[in-house]
Amino acid sequence: VGPIGREEVRISARDTGLDGTVFAPRELGRHPAVVFVHGAGRGSRVALIDQAEYLARAGIVTLVYDKRTVEYSFANRDFDLLADDALAAVGLLRERPDVNPDRVGLWGVSEGGWVVPIAVTRSSDVAFVILVSAPNVSPQSQAAWVFDDHLRRIAAPEGLRQLMVGSLSMGEFNYSHHNPAPALRQVRQPVLAVYGTGDRAIPVVQSSRVLVQALTDGGNAAYTIRFFEDADHDVRVGGGFAPGYLQTVANWVGGLPMSAEPSPRAQIAGAAPVQAFRAVEPP
Repeated sequence: VGPIGREEVRISARDTGLDGTVFAPRELGRHPAVVFVHGAGRGSRVALIDQAEYLARAGIVTLVYDKRTVEYSFANRDFDLLADDALAAVGLLRERPDVNPDRVGLWGVSEGGWVVPIAVTRSSDVAFVILVSAPNVSPQSQAAWVFDDHLRRIAAPEGLRQLMVGSLSMGEFNYSHHNPAPALRQVRQPVLAVYGTGDRAIPVVQSSRVLVQALTDGGNAAYTIRFFEDADHDVRVGGGFAPGYLQTVANWVGGLPMSAEPSPRAQIAGAAPVQAFRAVEPP
Protein backbone atom coordinates (compact mmCIF):
# COMPACT_ATOMS: atom_id res chain seq x y z
CA VAL A 1 0.00 0.00 0.00
CA GLY A 2 1.55 3.24 -1.14
CA PRO A 3 0.78 6.93 -1.77
CA ILE A 4 -1.28 7.84 -4.81
CA GLY A 5 -1.93 10.85 -7.01
CA ARG A 6 -5.21 12.13 -8.42
CA GLU A 7 -5.78 13.80 -11.79
CA GLU A 8 -8.97 15.09 -13.42
CA VAL A 9 -9.32 14.17 -17.11
CA ARG A 10 -11.73 14.60 -20.01
CA ILE A 11 -12.60 11.64 -22.25
CA SER A 12 -13.62 12.36 -25.84
CA ALA A 13 -16.74 10.30 -26.61
CA ARG A 14 -19.30 10.29 -29.40
CA ASP A 15 -21.39 13.50 -29.29
CA THR A 16 -20.16 14.36 -25.81
CA GLY A 17 -17.26 14.49 -23.39
CA LEU A 18 -17.00 12.49 -20.19
CA ASP A 19 -15.37 13.84 -17.04
CA GLY A 20 -13.16 11.38 -15.23
CA THR A 21 -10.59 10.96 -12.48
CA VAL A 22 -7.37 8.99 -12.66
CA PHE A 23 -5.82 7.57 -9.49
CA ALA A 24 -2.21 6.47 -9.87
CA PRO A 25 0.54 5.07 -7.64
CA ARG A 26 3.35 7.55 -7.04
CA GLU A 27 5.86 4.74 -7.35
CA LEU A 28 7.97 5.06 -10.50
CA GLY A 29 7.37 2.65 -13.35
CA ARG A 30 4.62 1.52 -15.71
CA HIS A 31 1.69 -0.08 -13.92
CA PRO A 32 -1.31 -2.21 -14.85
CA ALA A 33 -4.50 -0.17 -15.19
CA VAL A 34 -8.26 -0.59 -14.84
CA VAL A 35 -11.17 1.38 -16.32
CA PHE A 36 -14.38 1.22 -14.28
CA VAL A 37 -17.67 0.85 -16.20
CA HIS A 38 -20.92 1.78 -14.44
CA GLY A 39 -24.07 -0.22 -13.93
CA ALA A 40 -27.54 1.00 -14.91
CA GLY A 41 -28.65 4.59 -14.41
CA ARG A 42 -26.86 7.90 -14.57
CA GLY A 43 -23.72 6.80 -12.81
CA SER A 44 -21.41 9.29 -11.15
CA ARG A 45 -17.75 8.44 -10.74
CA VAL A 46 -18.14 9.28 -7.05
CA ALA A 47 -19.82 5.91 -6.52
CA LEU A 48 -16.67 4.08 -7.66
CA ILE A 49 -13.94 6.23 -6.15
CA ASP A 50 -13.42 4.11 -3.05
CA GLN A 51 -12.67 1.03 -5.16
CA ALA A 52 -10.49 3.01 -7.56
CA GLU A 53 -8.43 4.43 -4.71
CA TYR A 54 -7.95 1.01 -3.15
CA LEU A 55 -6.60 -0.48 -6.38
CA ALA A 56 -4.35 2.52 -6.92
CA ARG A 57 -2.81 2.04 -3.48
CA ALA A 58 -2.21 -1.58 -4.50
CA GLY A 59 -0.15 -0.47 -7.51
CA ILE A 60 -2.83 -0.22 -10.22
CA VAL A 61 -3.68 2.94 -12.18
CA THR A 62 -7.46 3.41 -12.21
CA LEU A 63 -9.90 5.58 -14.14
CA VAL A 64 -13.48 6.34 -13.10
CA TYR A 65 -15.69 8.56 -15.24
CA ASP A 66 -19.18 10.03 -15.20
CA LYS A 67 -21.51 7.96 -17.34
CA ARG A 68 -22.92 9.66 -20.41
CA THR A 69 -26.34 11.31 -20.27
CA VAL A 70 -26.44 12.05 -23.99
CA GLU A 71 -28.29 9.28 -25.86
CA TYR A 72 -28.84 7.28 -22.66
CA SER A 73 -32.09 6.94 -20.73
CA PHE A 74 -34.28 4.35 -19.03
CA ALA A 75 -36.01 3.56 -22.33
CA ASN A 76 -33.01 3.96 -24.61
CA ARG A 77 -29.75 2.18 -23.84
CA ASP A 78 -27.21 1.57 -26.55
CA PHE A 79 -24.72 -0.95 -25.14
CA ASP A 80 -22.56 -0.55 -28.26
CA LEU A 81 -22.27 3.18 -27.57
CA LEU A 82 -21.40 2.56 -23.94
CA ALA A 83 -18.76 0.08 -25.08
CA ASP A 84 -17.23 2.79 -27.26
CA ASP A 85 -17.06 5.08 -24.22
CA ALA A 86 -15.21 2.38 -22.27
CA LEU A 87 -12.72 1.90 -25.10
CA ALA A 88 -12.12 5.65 -25.28
CA ALA A 89 -11.20 5.52 -21.59
CA VAL A 90 -8.88 2.57 -22.26
CA GLY A 91 -7.19 4.58 -24.99
CA LEU A 92 -6.62 7.48 -22.61
CA LEU A 93 -4.93 5.24 -20.05
CA ARG A 94 -2.75 3.50 -22.64
CA GLU A 95 -1.23 6.88 -23.55
CA ARG A 96 -0.09 7.61 -20.00
CA PRO A 97 3.63 7.20 -19.25
CA ASP A 98 2.87 5.51 -15.92
CA VAL A 99 0.71 2.80 -17.53
CA ASN A 100 1.83 -0.43 -19.14
CA PRO A 101 -0.25 -0.32 -22.34
CA ASP A 102 -0.28 -4.10 -22.56
CA ARG A 103 -1.93 -4.45 -19.14
CA VAL A 104 -5.05 -2.25 -19.31
CA GLY A 105 -8.34 -3.94 -18.44
CA LEU A 106 -12.04 -3.23 -18.00
CA TRP A 107 -14.09 -3.61 -14.82
CA GLY A 108 -17.86 -3.64 -15.27
CA VAL A 109 -20.66 -3.94 -12.71
CA SER A 110 -24.26 -5.06 -13.35
CA GLU A 111 -25.27 -3.41 -16.66
CA GLY A 112 -21.56 -2.95 -17.24
CA GLY A 113 -21.48 -6.74 -17.53
CA TRP A 114 -23.40 -6.40 -20.80
CA VAL A 115 -21.21 -3.52 -21.99
CA VAL A 116 -17.68 -4.76 -21.24
CA PRO A 117 -17.80 -7.98 -23.34
CA ILE A 118 -18.94 -5.92 -26.35
CA ALA A 119 -16.00 -3.57 -25.88
CA VAL A 120 -13.60 -6.49 -25.58
CA THR A 121 -14.71 -7.98 -28.90
CA ARG A 122 -13.99 -4.67 -30.63
CA SER A 123 -10.44 -4.03 -29.48
CA SER A 124 -7.30 -5.96 -28.71
CA ASP A 125 -6.24 -3.08 -26.44
CA VAL A 126 -8.16 -4.63 -23.52
CA ALA A 127 -5.86 -7.06 -21.67
CA PHE A 128 -8.26 -8.48 -19.07
CA VAL A 129 -11.87 -8.35 -17.88
CA ILE A 130 -13.44 -8.04 -14.42
CA LEU A 131 -17.19 -8.66 -14.22
CA VAL A 132 -18.96 -7.79 -10.99
CA SER A 133 -22.56 -8.98 -10.51
CA ALA A 134 -22.90 -9.51 -14.27
CA PRO A 135 -26.43 -10.77 -15.17
CA ASN A 136 -25.45 -12.77 -18.30
CA VAL A 137 -29.13 -13.11 -19.24
CA SER A 138 -31.21 -10.62 -21.21
CA PRO A 139 -32.31 -7.41 -19.46
CA GLN A 140 -35.93 -8.44 -19.80
CA SER A 141 -35.44 -11.90 -18.34
CA GLN A 142 -33.40 -10.39 -15.49
CA ALA A 143 -36.22 -7.96 -14.68
CA ALA A 144 -38.78 -10.76 -14.83
CA TRP A 145 -36.67 -12.91 -12.52
CA VAL A 146 -36.38 -10.09 -9.95
CA PHE A 147 -40.16 -9.58 -9.92
CA ASP A 148 -40.87 -13.29 -9.72
CA ASP A 149 -38.26 -13.90 -7.02
CA HIS A 150 -39.65 -11.14 -4.85
CA LEU A 151 -43.25 -12.28 -5.27
CA ARG A 152 -42.29 -15.86 -4.44
CA ARG A 153 -40.51 -14.75 -1.26
CA ILE A 154 -43.60 -12.88 -0.04
CA ALA A 155 -45.79 -15.86 -1.01
CA ALA A 156 -47.82 -13.94 -3.60
CA PRO A 157 -50.55 -15.90 -5.42
CA GLU A 158 -49.50 -17.72 -8.60
CA GLY A 159 -51.92 -15.67 -10.69
CA LEU A 160 -50.44 -12.39 -9.50
CA ARG A 161 -46.93 -13.59 -10.27
CA GLN A 162 -47.88 -14.60 -13.81
CA LEU A 163 -49.67 -11.26 -14.34
CA MET A 164 -46.71 -9.20 -13.13
CA VAL A 165 -44.11 -11.16 -15.07
CA GLY A 166 -46.24 -11.23 -18.22
CA SER A 167 -46.77 -7.47 -18.04
CA LEU A 168 -43.04 -6.93 -18.52
CA SER A 169 -43.34 -8.07 -22.13
CA MET A 170 -45.71 -5.17 -22.78
CA GLY A 171 -43.09 -2.57 -21.89
CA GLU A 172 -40.20 -3.60 -24.10
CA PHE A 173 -37.33 -1.24 -24.86
CA ASN A 174 -34.64 -1.29 -27.52
CA TYR A 175 -32.30 -3.23 -25.23
CA SER A 176 -34.80 -5.65 -23.64
CA HIS A 177 -33.72 -8.76 -25.53
CA HIS A 178 -29.97 -8.18 -25.59
CA ASN A 179 -28.26 -11.58 -25.49
CA PRO A 180 -24.84 -11.37 -23.81
CA ALA A 181 -23.71 -14.89 -24.75
CA PRO A 182 -22.42 -14.17 -28.30
CA ALA A 183 -20.03 -11.49 -27.06
CA LEU A 184 -18.93 -13.62 -24.10
CA ARG A 185 -18.04 -16.45 -26.48
CA GLN A 186 -15.63 -14.09 -28.24
CA VAL A 187 -13.78 -13.01 -25.10
CA ARG A 188 -10.21 -14.30 -25.23
CA GLN A 189 -8.81 -12.27 -22.35
CA PRO A 190 -8.51 -13.51 -18.76
CA VAL A 191 -11.78 -13.02 -16.86
CA LEU A 192 -12.44 -12.51 -13.16
CA ALA A 193 -16.14 -12.75 -12.26
CA VAL A 194 -17.40 -11.74 -8.82
CA TYR A 195 -20.81 -12.52 -7.32
CA GLY A 196 -22.46 -12.03 -3.94
CA THR A 197 -24.55 -14.89 -2.59
CA GLY A 198 -27.04 -12.38 -1.16
CA ASP A 199 -27.61 -10.63 -4.50
CA ARG A 200 -31.36 -10.47 -5.22
CA ALA A 201 -31.01 -8.29 -8.34
CA ILE A 202 -29.79 -11.04 -10.69
CA PRO A 203 -30.02 -14.85 -11.00
CA VAL A 204 -26.54 -15.45 -9.60
CA VAL A 205 -26.14 -19.18 -10.22
CA GLN A 206 -27.60 -19.06 -13.71
CA SER A 207 -25.48 -16.03 -14.63
CA SER A 208 -22.28 -17.73 -13.50
CA ARG A 209 -23.14 -20.88 -15.43
CA VAL A 210 -23.94 -18.96 -18.60
CA LEU A 211 -20.57 -17.24 -18.29
CA VAL A 212 -18.67 -20.50 -17.86
CA GLN A 213 -20.50 -22.13 -20.77
CA ALA A 214 -19.94 -19.18 -23.09
CA LEU A 215 -16.24 -18.92 -22.28
CA THR A 216 -15.83 -22.68 -22.63
CA ASP A 217 -17.61 -22.65 -25.98
CA GLY A 218 -15.20 -19.94 -27.11
CA GLY A 219 -12.18 -21.91 -25.95
CA ASN A 220 -11.29 -19.56 -23.07
CA ALA A 221 -10.25 -21.43 -19.93
CA ALA A 222 -8.59 -18.40 -18.30
CA TYR A 223 -11.47 -17.48 -16.01
CA THR A 224 -11.86 -17.19 -12.26
CA ILE A 225 -15.20 -16.96 -10.42
CA ARG A 226 -15.48 -15.87 -6.81
CA PHE A 227 -18.63 -16.03 -4.68
CA PHE A 228 -18.71 -13.82 -1.57
CA GLU A 229 -20.98 -14.97 1.21
CA ASP A 230 -24.02 -12.78 1.96
CA ALA A 231 -22.76 -9.97 -0.30
CA ASP A 232 -25.37 -7.94 -2.17
CA HIS A 233 -25.43 -6.64 -5.76
CA ASP A 234 -22.70 -4.12 -4.91
CA VAL A 235 -20.62 -6.84 -3.21
CA ARG A 236 -21.30 -5.27 0.15
CA VAL A 237 -22.16 -6.88 3.47
CA GLY A 238 -23.72 -4.41 5.86
CA GLY A 239 -22.01 -1.08 5.40
CA GLY A 240 -18.79 -2.22 3.76
CA PHE A 241 -17.43 -4.35 0.97
CA ALA A 242 -17.44 -8.10 1.46
CA PRO A 243 -14.30 -9.26 3.26
CA GLY A 244 -11.65 -10.14 0.72
CA TYR A 245 -13.39 -8.63 -2.33
CA LEU A 246 -11.09 -5.66 -2.95
CA GLN A 247 -8.02 -7.73 -2.09
CA THR A 248 -9.11 -10.42 -4.55
CA VAL A 249 -9.43 -7.93 -7.40
CA ALA A 250 -6.11 -6.25 -6.60
CA ASN A 251 -4.23 -9.55 -6.25
CA TRP A 252 -5.73 -10.97 -9.43
CA VAL A 253 -4.80 -7.92 -11.53
CA GLY A 254 -1.37 -7.59 -9.96
CA GLY A 255 -0.64 -11.30 -10.43
CA LEU A 256 -1.55 -11.49 -14.11
CA PRO A 257 -0.87 -13.52 -16.18
CA MET A 258 -0.13 -16.17 -13.52
CA SER A 259 -3.33 -15.42 -11.58
CA ALA A 260 -5.41 -16.22 -14.67
CA GLU A 261 -3.87 -19.60 -15.43
CA PRO A 262 -6.64 -22.22 -15.30
CA SER A 263 -6.68 -24.55 -12.33
CA PRO A 264 -9.71 -26.71 -11.50
CA ARG A 265 -9.26 -26.04 -7.81
CA ALA A 266 -8.93 -22.29 -8.21
CA GLN A 267 -11.27 -21.40 -11.07
CA ILE A 268 -14.41 -21.31 -8.91
CA ALA A 269 -14.20 -20.50 -5.21
CA GLY A 270 -16.73 -19.77 -2.52
CA ALA A 271 -20.05 -21.50 -1.92
CA ALA A 272 -22.58 -20.67 -4.63
CA PRO A 273 -26.10 -19.79 -3.45
CA VAL A 274 -29.17 -21.86 -4.23
CA GLN A 275 -31.22 -20.57 -7.15
CA ALA A 276 -34.57 -22.36 -7.17
CA PHE A 277 -35.98 -20.88 -10.39
CA ARG A 278 -34.39 -19.96 -13.71
CA ALA A 279 -34.66 -16.58 -15.39
CA VAL A 280 -36.65 -17.00 -18.61
CA GLU A 281 -37.90 -14.62 -21.29
CA PRO A 282 -41.41 -13.37 -20.41
CA PRO A 283 -44.14 -14.63 -22.76
